[in-house]
Amino acid sequence: MTLAIKSRHIDMQYAVRTLLASKTLVSRSPVRGNVLFDAVDVKEWKRDFEPQMISFPELYAYHVRDVTLGAEYIAFDAQNVYVDTSIAVNISGNMDRAEFLVKKTEEIRYRETIDSFYENTVLIMHNEGGGTWGHFLAQNLPRALLFLKNFPYGKVVLPKAYAARNNSYGDAIAFFGIRPDQIITIEREKNYRFRETVIMDFLFYRAVPHPLALELLEAGLPPVITNPQRKTFIPRSSTVRLIENHEEIENALREKDFGVFYQKKHVSEQIETWRESNAVIGTLGSDLTNIVFGSPGTKLIVISPNWFGDRFFFELAAAKGMQWNEIRCGRGGQKIIEHSPEHHRNFFLNAHKFLNFVDSVITKP
Repeated sequence: MTLAIKSRHIDMQYAVRTLLASKTLVSRSPVRGNVLFDAVDVKEWKRDFEPQMISFPELYAYHVRDVTLGAEYIAFDAQNVYVDTSIAVNISGNMDRAEFLVKKTEEIRYRETIDSFYENTVLIMHNEGGGTWGHFLAQNLPRALLFLKNFPYGKVVLPKAYAARNNSYGDAIAFFGIRPDQIITIEREKNYRFRETVIMDFLFYRAVPHPLALELLEAGLPPVITNPQRKTFIPRSSTVRLIENHEEIENALREKDFGVFYQKKHVSEQIETWRESNAVIGTLGSDLTNIVFGSPGTKLIVISPNWFGDRFFFELAAAKGMQWNEIRCGRGGQKIIEHSPEHHRNFFLNAHKFLNFVDSVITKP
């Protein structure tokens, strides 16, 4: 029998489903700040600051019976492989990816071994975004919170590493109130079967976060501080897309009374830092997902290399009512691994232009 690939929105409309949220109309109004190019050769690009109304479609949970899960993320039954990630939502048109999933599924089925069976209704939480902090915090975690709100006796399925309290993932899960008894941890080498699996729509539409995603996260955060005073620089915690003259930039910002905060700390410290800051500087990338912890009116100063202009963080800032300021950098760094994707390249930041830019943003009402 040939397995079919089923993905959300495209193939799940005939499944048994539960309505989670009706259609929602939201006013999207980005707060325009300053934009600067630090070199003459920077490509022309634009952020869409124009206000617009976003019509979010209905949100559904789709119920699938007797699903097997293998290799931590491949979910299937006798007829179908179920794809639960926005990145591969058009998988039926991508034969290379589809063929890979079918082949992998057949390998798992060939073992004919189910290591654990659960009668629970479950959400497989971690499929989105290849394990990055951005997709986890802004997309997967709100879905898990929405799932448990609607299915209070359900359980969230995720790899052991995600549930561990020694990293930001497990830390965030615990901080936002998902209890250990609501989690089923899985291992890559084992196969699992669940009586009922819920596949949920994502809380994003055309890169814009659904208001429910932010409401669910905001409900777990401490109150907004009325007049925050901290100025914070957040160095990139990844090993790619780094500022090569980072030390020069960091020292100069310290002289301007910016505190330096490395985000590989307890989630409560990350939240406190964002809550207490009225200005935050960071490189475009996963660290800026913590925008969801911040407060309306915060001035963001975003450092963006010319070859990476991800819209995801801009839309988070717009939804949170933060002012978006951006400096676009055009000079690539020397520390480039030849086979690395372009968007991983390091870059230089023109310190003189940048520091003048920071002054203009901070002093502007």
